Amino acid sequence: MKNTIFEYTTNKNMKHYFIPTVSFFCSLLISCSLNTESAKNPYLGLKPPGLTPEIFAKGIVSTEINNHSPAIFSKNGKDLFWSYYSDGNHVIMHMEEIKGTWSNPKKFMVSDSGIINGNPFYTADFSCLVFFSNRGKRRKDGTPDFNLWYIKKDTYGWSKPKPFNSPPNTENWEFYGSQANNGNFYLTRKLNERSMEFQLFISKFNHNNWEEPILMSDIFNSSKVNWTPYIAPDESYLIFSSDREGKTNGYDACDLFISFKDTENKWCEPINMGKEINTNEIERFPLVSPDGKYLFFVRGFGNIYWVSTDVIKRLKPHKK
Repeated sequence: MKNTIFEYTTNKNMKHYFIPTVSFFCSLLISCSLNTESAKNPYLGLKPPGLTPEIFAKGIVSTEINNHSPAIFSKNGKDLFWSYYSDGNHVIMHMEEIKGTWSNPKKFMVSDSGIINGNPFYTADFSCLVFFSNRGKRRKDGTPDFNLWYIKKDTYGWSKPKPFNSPPNTENWEFYGSQANNGNFYLTRKLNERSMEFQLFISKFNHNNWEEPILMSDIFNSSKVNWTPYIAPDESYLIFSSDREGKTNGYDACDLFISFKDTENKWCEPINMGKEINTNEIERFPLVSPDGKYLFFVRGFGNIYWVSTDVIKRLKPHKK
């Protein structure tokens, strides 16, 4: 089937996307700065952070809109995706670097038919951009079935969306995930449509297919909300968001936790990533950049942050 390029606007009259609460002239200055520096430095030409998290691309990517994913860069650093949630709808955004200049943020895979697309992430080999969507068949009870879909990019542009096999997709809602180099998917699943409980599952890759997702052990699912996993490519650690420390009731109390594997390749008890990462706001959607240098995550209901992955190295237990 011939690949087709997705249109980024719903109609010819749609206005360009502007970030609310940021003045036009301020946005213009930021945009010019990004375009000038992008050829010299990856990550939009921004100054890299240290051990203290900083807001990523304030006024361009991070805004007062409820960001609902980290900043997702392609392996070559020339495509950037993120998503936001507003008025009951998920929207994927996209920027592209062409000849040293970054495009303005634009809506990606826009649909007028009630189709929702959100929470993008790349497969381990960066060949596919994965996202959750309610497109496709409904569940047996007639409600929408949110599953993982994917698209690929080639010289013709982006392909049409295709669903993953079943498994890892199931009759339950698969929202967000991460893939290790061996093909294993680590997934967020909502236990049922009306529940506010989210749990971590793993769908192991075995003989060119995925096994039925299974609930991960109690050390990962010890409370009502355990979600948005990031698995290291070699499966040496897992970062996820959890309400396990019970600061308040509800998912808005989630912090980022990390679990490492011990010398016997068994998962250790997850540890809180500390006060530099976690605050009184919700922290979720962790993701390490393709070069392994930066940890991206969402704090609160607005901004994407980034920080040096040295914070991960400092938390790793020393082998005895």
